[in-house]
Amino acid sequence: MRAATNSVMKSKVVPISKKQPQYRWKARNVEHNGTDDEEEDDIQSPFGSASPGRSSFELMRRKGSFSSTPPTSNSYIEHANMSPTTHTNNSAGTPNTTEGYQPGGWFELDMSGMALKSLSPTIKHFTHITALYINNNNLTTLPDELFIELRALSTLDISSNHLTSLSNNIGRMDNLKKLLIHQNKLSELPVELGRLYKLKELQVDSNPLTVPPLSVIQQGTAAIISYCRDRMPSGPPPPERKFISYIDQSVVLPEREKFRVSSYNVLAEGYATGDRYFYCPSWALDWNYRKQGILKELLSYDCDVICLQEVEAGQYTQYFQPEMSKHGFTGVYAPKSRARTMEDWSSVDGCAIFFKRNKFVLVEEHLIEFQSIAMSRHKELSVDPEAFSRIITKDNIALAVILQLKDEISLGNSASGSSSAPGSPAKQPFRSGNNTGNSKPRHVLISNTHIHWNPDHKDVKLVQVQLLLEQLTAITSPKTKWYKIPMVVCGDFNSAVDSGPYELLSTGVTSDGTHSKYSDLHPYNYGSYSIHGMRHPVPLSSAYGAIGEPAFTNYTGDFNGVLDYLWFTHDTLSVSKVLQPVDEETVKQTRLPNAFMNSDHISLMSEFFFKRKN
Repeated sequence: MRAATNSVMKSKVVPISKKQPQYRWKARNVEHNGTDDEEEDDIQSPFGSASPGRSSFELMRRKGSFSSTPPTSNSYIEHANMSPTTHTNNSAGTPNTTEGYQPGGWFELDMSGMALKSLSPTIKHFTHITALYINNNNLTTLPDELFIELRALSTLDISSNHLTSLSNNIGRMDNLKKLLIHQNKLSELPVELGRLYKLKELQVDSNPLTVPPLSVIQQGTAAIISYCRDRMPSGPPPPERKFISYIDQSVVLPEREKFRVSSYNVLAEGYATGDRYFYCPSWALDWNYRKQGILKELLSYDCDVICLQEVEAGQYTQYFQPEMSKHGFTGVYAPKSRARTMEDWSSVDGCAIFFKRNKFVLVEEHLIEFQSIAMSRHKELSVDPEAFSRIITKDNIALAVILQLKDEISLGNSASGSSSAPGSPAKQPFRSGNNTGNSKPRHVLISNTHIHWNPDHKDVKLVQVQLLLEQLTAITSPKTKWYKIPMVVCGDFNSAVDSGPYELLSTGVTSDGTHSKYSDLHPYNYGSYSIHGMRHPVPLSSAYGAIGEPAFTNYTGDFNGVLDYLWFTHDTLSVSKVLQPVDEETVKQTRLPNAFMNSDHISLMSEFFFKRKN
């Protein structure tokens, strides 16, 4: 074994018993010059009887240096007939294998061909290894701790043993890419194999398998995993998401003073493919199944305004619009700009805004097409042809509607229900707005958008958000009757908290290209945006700001993070409550979508109330 100083250091070797067979420790250290230096020592096996053939195990690492002692401790692995407490820290002649051990100094553990009859649960301590070889032994069972704790494994070879079953916990090994289980005595494969969405190689031959059937096995790894995934139990439903209140619970807000808004990317049918969401059972990914769960969730939070993204035109007209209408909602919808050039645009997704008919009346609606706006500003934005091409080839949109609240008489039959439970003590109504007896109509602007998705197009995301804010500013400028109108801006912004779009929305400004906290425009030149930065006058705050943004709003096989937001004008509105974010433990194993959560995003919801005018 070669240490960092390039000096050769030998392990301590003390015989345990002449009756016990020997085994070899072999460590391979790859030096920077590309040569291999090997040092072998014969030391006593802590695994019990070994076969006369190959009786060694290897610990290998990619680069760097090892500690001076081999990390093969009796406290980690022992044979069933040898207690780890019998030999500890050089007592009774065992090597001191924990002192000086540096976790992560090696990544692969090879215990193949050692005639092992059992494996100790203390294998769980090797949480850092990425490959484990225990093939060509006499193992009949494996401890659950192997599958539960060794989550870093990408390769697991348990072939050529006498295993009759595999633990259901194998589904926890979500980093596994190569699984070799051939030449055992397995009759069934656990359906939890379906959770191994990264698995690329699965060898199962020479097993008396009846499940999956031979016809599936002959199709290879992908077919086997798909078969198992579609038969996995759904498990318990996630806990109900509760509301987090920002105000005193004893305060009662009159229906006229408050309204609830939700935002939800529902995952368009055309995007929900098995290749993209390979961890989700096919039946749970099917639109006919998902749409029912989505509608149920939309209605469960008793929202007054519902903003949806990734709604296909055909699904809007055939499903969402008629179903939401049955429940008292009117909808406004627009597909992405590409629909203009297509004869059949039923599969084009877009944005929809639904509002309760007994609460609001539609006054105005505005379609904001970023592509068209960029084209109209060709002279300004085409300074850099490549930058201009990036923005005009993206057909994302936004919708904005101006809604007027109906009078309080109309609200008497609101689906939101009464403000207090029957028999509860009388509470004084909360007075927050300017509704002190006058009948001046109250309005609110709701905007819904879906910003471009590609993480390599940060510049496009930032420019699209700036264009959106410019359009909203124009709609509510001092020259219009909508000046200082309360505003809610929500949607899938495809931007993290540490991004230019979030900075722009939350602070109202981004620095110039030289001093910007987030260089999202670099290296492209967007004219004045790149020179002077971006800014807008809309006083926006995040509805979740008081408790912090959720840990994630999107959780898939290769990404989890915050992409969706609910913004509001804090000079005219306040937040009374928000919908509790989803705990990561709820989706860590299944990811999104799954049997109970029907999109790759979670929904956001906030209840707002009007501020008093001074």
